[in-house]
Amino acid sequence: MQNKVAFLRTDELIKLLIDQQALLFGEFTLKSGVKSPYYINMAKAVKTAEGIASIGMSLAGYVYANFLESSLPEDRRVDPAKLFIFGPAYKGIPLVAATAFALYEKFDVNVRWGFNRKEAKLHGDKDDTYMMGDLHDGDNIILLDDVITSGATKLEAKEQIETATGFKNLKFVAVVAVLDRFEGALEIRQQIDVYAVLRMDQVMKTCKANNWVTGAQYEAFDEYFKLHGLVQ
Repeated sequence: MQNKVAFLRTDELIKLLIDQQALLFGEFTLKSGVKSPYYINMAKAVKTAEGIASIGMSLAGYVYANFLESSLPEDRRVDPAKLFIFGPAYKGIPLVAATAFALYEKFDVNVRWGFNRKEAKLHGDKDDTYMMGDLHDGDNIILLDDVITSGATKLEAKEQIETATGFKNLKFVAVVAVLDRFEGALEIRQQIDVYAVLRMDQVMKTCKANNWVTGAQYEAFDEYFKLHGLVQ
């Protein structure tokens, strides 16, 4: 059977978010209480097999190029045997599964992966009461997620991993997201390197260049980003 899903260019990934109505414009209240003229609902982008496969491959390509490619400097390259990729519940779970699959299918890299539980499992095998996955002490961990806003979910996941495992030698290498709003998350950025396939200000420039947004939508974003964006 022919593989129909290929790696997406940046503009193709942005168009996927628009076509699946995962990139929304209007007035939205964020968890912080801030009013935003746009919102990313990644669940809409991964509601089909094509969507989750495309985004999983985009994340896999990014992870491979930045952490696993053999030509990377030794201090940048992560040993696949010591790599654990982690997806915070709930949206991170399908993303980490799709990414692990794509790394194996496209790059022949067999990484371990897992996720956390928001509620403890109180029956059966107690080894996975709070965590799923074959995590080892001394592992290098990459946290995967859909959107970086405040970074709170990633900090909670880091703390839960450390508490649930009791391991003392874990190294949190990076957070890798599909999209970075790039308007905060300073606490997580101070603790772990933060990467994203897409950055919101660059997304909007692409949208404007391709007439995928109206002039009013771009102006509303531009005014908002001048107030809240990390690029001043």
